[in-house]
Amino acid sequence: MSATQLSGKAGEMSNLISTAPAGAAAYVKSFHPDWPASFIKSALMTTAFDMIHTGDPGREVSYGSGQIDPLKAINPGLVYHTYTEDYISMLCNVGLDAKNIRLITNRSCPSKITLHWVHIL
Repeated sequence: MSATQLSGKAGEMSNLISTAPAGAAAYVKSFHPDWPASFIKSALMTTAFDMIHTGDPGREVSYGSGQIDPLKAINPGLVYHTYTEDYISMLCNVGLDAKNIRLITNRSCPSKITLHWVHIL
């Protein structure tokens, strides 16, 4: 059933769409209660599949990671651990100015970037 069928109006989004990833995350968390949120997000993203295979790489990534598969995410093989500093480094490296970095994070850009390792499960 599509969001349009649920809402009854074309172009109107249903809250059901945004709750699906939260439900999938809760499902994965039930199997791995010790996993931090970044492990769960990574597991859902790295086990997702293309929603519509068009052969156009630009269009493929417009759907984000794709269609999540909670069953595969239970045992993803590896997960990426992200920290607050990773997000701050990303904001600094995409050109956000120091004033806005401080406003958003209450921190400064790091003087060096620390690489965090992939966790193989």
